[in-house]
Amino acid sequence: MPPIHHRDPGPIPAILADPRVRPEIVADGIHIAPELLATHFSSDLSERMLLVSDGADVTGLPDGDHLRWEGTPVVLDQGVSRTPGGAIAGSTATLLDGIRVLVASGVDLGTALHASSTAPADSLGDRAIGRIEPGASADLVLLDDELAIHEVVVQGVTENS
Repeated sequence: MPPIHHRDPGPIPAILADPRVRPEIVADGIHIAPELLATHFSSDLSERMLLVSDGADVTGLPDGDHLRWEGTPVVLDQGVSRTPGGAIAGSTATLLDGIRVLVASGVDLGTALHASSTAPADSLGDRAIGRIEPGASADLVLLDDELAIHEVVVQGVTENS
């Protein structure tokens, strides 16, 4: 994607300025500098920002050479997925990792949770997910103070975690 230039801003400012657009953001600490994450979530953009993982099929694998499902070679180094030429090749972060990075970057926890649940559900037009209210699906991930998974509830039933 072309960088932002003050005389030729490119697609990023256009996307951020258009209230019809719900920008997706990968908060893995690699794709976007943490300092910019806090800026994006401190404005009126925060209501429409969607946290996505961009999680590649090599997520969770050990460092080293791997082949993606479609045959693309990637190298994992300290958990970062890159092509042999050094370009970023997806992310290995989970959505929960993204929430943690957002919070560590200064984004309010409630805003980070909104971007990972309610905002994506709203973008799909699905009021049965992404919220805690009567009639919703009762799919919940309960986190502790360190943002580690404490309990998972699916359709109102606690799962073994």
